[in-house]
Amino acid sequence: MDGTPPTIETTSPQMARGPDMVVKEYKTTLRGVARDDGGIGWVKVNGAAVALNEPGEFLSPVKLPA
Repeated sequence: MDGTPPTIETTSPQMARGPDMVVKEYKTTLRGVARDDGGIGWVKVNGAAVALNEPGEFLSPVKLPA
């Protein structure tokens, strides 16, 4: 373990100012990329494990509260 936490960047939907996302539907697909020098096998989105592809990209359908 290298002691440096991984980085996770959300690439879609576009982030509004601050950590809140602004979307116009009740469902969306969260896309992003996770990186760590030691490697990452998965990330969690709303408590569910989501696999990463080789460059560390992930996507997950997300239902939003009405």
